[in-house]
Amino acid sequence: MTPIGHLTSSSVLAGSAGLLKPREMKWATLWYAFWFIAFEIAIHIWGPGMWGMHFYDTFSDVPFYLLLIIWFRSKERRRQLTLGILIGGLVLSAYSHLFDKAYLLFMDKLPEGMFRPHNMIHSPFFGIVLSAIFAPLLAKLMKMKRVLPMFTVLVLGYMLHITMDTITYHYPIYWLWPFSDFHYTFISAFTAPDVHSAANWLGAPFFVASPPVRNNPDGYVIYWSEPLINMLLLVFYWMVIGVKQLAGTVEPLPPKAPIPTAETVPAAPAEPA
Repeated sequence: MTPIGHLTSSSVLAGSAGLLKPREMKWATLWYAFWFIAFEIAIHIWGPGMWGMHFYDTFSDVPFYLLLIIWFRSKERRRQLTLGILIGGLVLSAYSHLFDKAYLLFMDKLPEGMFRPHNMIHSPFFGIVLSAIFAPLLAKLMKMKRVLPMFTVLVLGYMLHITMDTITYHYPIYWLWPFSDFHYTFISAFTAPDVHSAANWLGAPFFVASPPVRNNPDGYVIYWSEPLINMLLLVFYWMVIGVKQLAGTVEPLPPKAPIPTAETVPAAPAEPA
């Protein structure tokens, strides 16, 4: 999934948890809609090419950078935890290709399978390790009294990242690394020969930035499953908000009057003799 895809899914997670308010989620929704329309127009102008990935990597995370600058020193708990989710999903888990490039500085060829640097970083085990390393530092910089909340949201953001990649990318996600070489991606299921045409559409390329290259033997491809799942997440969020607002307009039923009993009915005063 691309950076703006991870930004959107992380925002929906934070919004669904009540960390982002509906007015902030409106900006997240508008940003994704604007980006999708603008990118569609750019594709028709320039066609496929690496410009698309540079465009994504450079500009699509601008709202995250702004929040990082504005909210980083905030003492409001919801903002601190929101940044934790975004950092886990957009920073700690997002630069795995840099490890591929670093590896190629010393070696001639990337290893295949679970010991490729990209695949090692994109694993729950690494997510927990990196979160445990950076949570104390972030908690201290944000002046949080406890480290555990920051560790938890970092892990959640990291796990959301690799979950979304499992659904929307053809990169194999090694969920049980280093204990097993089990890996999976839904793209292989979407592109199977006997799959219904609707599912094949999910595995069809939305944008091809680059064919396979040395530091990324899989190439750079965005599939239609990515914009679809982000749109579904946003629609689901706003449906939930709509139901909550609708429920808030309903007048509560008045409490029923209790049925009188011998214990609740006061005794009549005795008549004078």
